[in-house]
Amino acid sequence: MLLNFNCFYKVIVVEVGLFGSRIVNERHFSTLESAESYANTVTADNSIVIVATM
Repeated sequence: MLLNFNCFYKVIVVEVGLFGSRIVNERHFSTLESAESYANTVTADNSIVIVATM
């Protein structure tokens, strides 16, 4: 029997520097569309945006 679990989406913004990296923001969203919409607002040149399903 398979259980039906609700999933959510996590957006992680990682700032990459000369001597390392750090997480500067982490947010949770209920839909993929809202997570991608937020991810598209990040404009820092030295940042990596990750959208993950949890």
